[in-house]
Amino acid sequence: MAELRLEGRGPSPLGRYSVKISPGDRLCVTGGPGSGRTTFCRLLAGVLSPEKGGLTLDGAPYSPPDGRTTAPVGYLPFPAPPLGRAQVSDAETARLLGVERLLGREGPFSAGENQLLHFGKILSRGHAFLALDQPLAPLSPRDAARVLEVLNKSACGILLTAAEPLEGWRNLNLTGGELTESDP
Repeated sequence: MAELRLEGRGPSPLGRYSVKISPGDRLCVTGGPGSGRTTFCRLLAGVLSPEKGGLTLDGAPYSPPDGRTTAPVGYLPFPAPPLGRAQVSDAETARLLGVERLLGREGPFSAGENQLLHFGKILSRGHAFLALDQPLAPLSPRDAARVLEVLNKSACGILLTAAEPLEGWRNLNLTGGELTESDP
């Protein structure tokens, strides 16, 4: 069974941390502005390195591949970069996310449409783990519920950052650089 583990300290504003994610796990990291949610998400994706410690996949040091292969960890930054053309390789994922009407269309897209299309792309790539930074922020309540439904059915291990805890997820609050368990 695959396991993604992040242990370390820093960079600022983060203190010490230790998180393990296995396929099917759902972790939501909350915290106020400047608490380090984005930094933590970038660390887990391997886009940023900790001052001490590191990221391991099945016990071996992990860093993202060079782009020629599918990375075990998919990363969706916030804000998601604008897309020029609507493409999602999995028609069922596009249908579940409600973006089939956009496929093949040229941008620009609204922030919500852009986010949904990025979800469609990242979910159809077959990543074992997902690191999603503020993925629900630009979405309407209906679209956010649709995305959560799709994510909850995914076999991926998922860490997402959000303003509020999520029902049915393991919620961790990031305050003062420290991660603590929190209730939804």
